[in-house]
Amino acid sequence: MSHLQQKDETAVNNRQLVSPCRHQCGHKPSAPCADLLECIDHGPVCHDSEACREERAARRARALRCGDGVVLYVGAGTCGRANGALTVIAKATKYFAHRGLHIPIIETGCVGYCQREVFVDLVTADGVRLSYCDLGPDTID
Repeated sequence: MSHLQQKDETAVNNRQLVSPCRHQCGHKPSAPCADLLECIDHGPVCHDSEACREERAARRARALRCGDGVVLYVGAGTCGRANGALTVIAKATKYFAHRGLHIPIIETGCVGYCQREVFVDLVTADGVRLSYCDLGPDTID
């Protein structure tokens, strides 16, 4: 589903979503509570702590964004793949690796405008989104 190239401290670890938020929290990766999904989505159910709610919200936001820093999203639905999305991903991966950049590349589904595929969205660390279309194996260089 995704090609995460990021393996450093800015990467989102799945265990972070179920790890205890505070000492009073009963969540453990090896033994999550029965309300785990609600806790991840809305904050703690097992205890009342504003600090924990804020920490859980921050963890969830990082997970939804796929970490900190720059993230590259590539439209890789059927039309995107037909227009070379996998080649775009491979070339971007090679480009980032060659330059020592740890940027996750996330495959997305259909973006709804088949004639303009491949779509790429680059989201910067401060949330600025740059969108590009009409990319392909011959134009990605």
